[in-house]
Amino acid sequence: MTPETSKNSEINTGTTRLLLSNDRWIEARNELTARERRRLSVGVLKGQRLTASGDRFIDAPDSVADQSFHAAMAWITDWNLTEHDGKAVPCTADALGSRPDWLFDEIEAALEKHIEDQKTAAKNAMSASSKS
Repeated sequence: MTPETSKNSEINTGTTRLLLSNDRWIEARNELTARERRRLSVGVLKGQRLTASGDRFIDAPDSVADQSFHAAMAWITDWNLTEHDGKAVPCTADALGSRPDWLFDEIEAALEKHIEDQKTAAKNAMSASSKS
């Protein structure tokens, strides 16, 4: 899916279904707002502080570790993940954090590719519109 680029710079509110293994999928936003992206950046720094020498170190490893789940959930709008008994897994950061590590790795890789594809499509669209 290609982001829609308009002259008034509106956000692309669409989503794309990303296929995972074993008929699993996640629905991912095509773009974050500036505010959402800044919140993610600030969240990464919340668990850090400066030492006297100016170096950063992790002060709250649990909250920093959870940041990767919250970052993924900024993009994910829905999924079809289920428990062993077939019960639907709620689409939340806590639920994502309780999935097997290999599944989170698969989700994270799919999101990274999706985000990179969206950036490339947006650059291409901007380049094409500047030539016309």
